[in-house]
Amino acid sequence: DSLLASAWALHQAGRWDEAEGAYLRLLAARPRDADVVNCFGILLLQSGRARDARDLYRAFVAHAP
Repeated sequence: DSLLASAWALHQAGRWDEAEGAYLRLLAARPRDADVVNCFGILLLQSGRARDARDLYRAFVAHAP
């Protein structure tokens, strides 16, 4: 969708703070969206926050149907 595409474009442009804000807004609205979780996890890994990425992925999988 266009909101995720916008967040991903910020991410790819290296505007990570803005991308993180966009991903967090998307997650607040759509916490079970695997694409949003994956993109945000990639950002976390790229920014050196592997533990945060791990926690994000674990929480997502723990609540999977």
